[in-house]
Amino acid sequence: MSSSSKTLNFYIFVTFFKWLVAMILGVSFIIFLVDLVEVLRRASSVPEVTFPIAVSMSVLRVPELLQEVMPILVLFAVIGSLWWRSRSHELIVARATGLSIWQFLRPIMLTTLTFGAFTVAVFNPMSLQASFSLKAMEKAYFASESVEPVLRVSSTGVWLREDLNEGVYRLVRAQEVKTENDVATMANVDLFVVDQTGSLNLSWHAQTLVFSNGSMRLSSVIDQSKPSKPVSIDNQNLTTSLTIENLFRQNQTFGDVHFWQMPNRIEELKLVGAAFGEAELKYAKLWALPFVLVSMVLLAAVFSLRMTRSGGVGKMILA
Repeated sequence: MSSSSKTLNFYIFVTFFKWLVAMILGVSFIIFLVDLVEVLRRASSVPEVTFPIAVSMSVLRVPELLQEVMPILVLFAVIGSLWWRSRSHELIVARATGLSIWQFLRPIMLTTLTFGAFTVAVFNPMSLQASFSLKAMEKAYFASESVEPVLRVSSTGVWLREDLNEGVYRLVRAQEVKTENDVATMANVDLFVVDQTGSLNLSWHAQTLVFSNGSMRLSSVIDQSKPSKPVSIDNQNLTTSLTIENLFRQNQTFGDVHFWQMPNRIEELKLVGAAFGEAELKYAKLWALPFVLVSMVLLAAVFSLRMTRSGGVGKMILA
């Protein structure tokens, strides 16, 4: 590659990058202002929430929402960059020198691909951490508005797995779980113990299960190990090595898992027998994001690379 080609590629990269940064900053500011108005409205009845705290909460919300509109930002950044070059007749000069459209788009596509990889690998975990901090602040200042979490993974309910001995494990399935402090109350519960061969050693059904760190207390238990002869055994107390944290980690929503945690999350869902299709779909979407952004470049080129007079591209974009 000649020095003139390197200079041109660098110039195209800088121009596009400026437009991309401008789009990100502009949309971030809009998201921040809209959310700040909402936070101040909610804080009107909470004296502890001062203006700096409200600003902090709005800033923490920006990364999560910004990630959702990233393809649109890239689309309009490319349109703006190419529109500017068309308006200043740079495209005409570039084509007159024999530069093909693919040579012109290559720096933009490579930049977009790199930016997409950065978004997935770095920005996604950062936005998730910001989301966690925001939830902690909302729980601290808007506790009266918070609702105790109800964990639902799939139509089969909430699952919890515990390894007991070599190859032996216990499965707990509940249709609903409500948590308060370090205690979880489960309703309509099935408890299974599976041996090394995959056979059921134990099958219980309980009306409720109160789960706390180190213990499980089941009420109204029916032993269904022999389906033909179910036996009512009333209440049962079991010890467990699991904690409330294990319950949430095995049943957390997929929005609470970043890109690097996704493979382990999918394996955990497979182990407990829960539905993992949604998690695999999100993981695939994150992998595909850089290529989606590149496709936005090609889509923008369709609308922006016509050699029109000054102002013509802008009208075409608005149309």
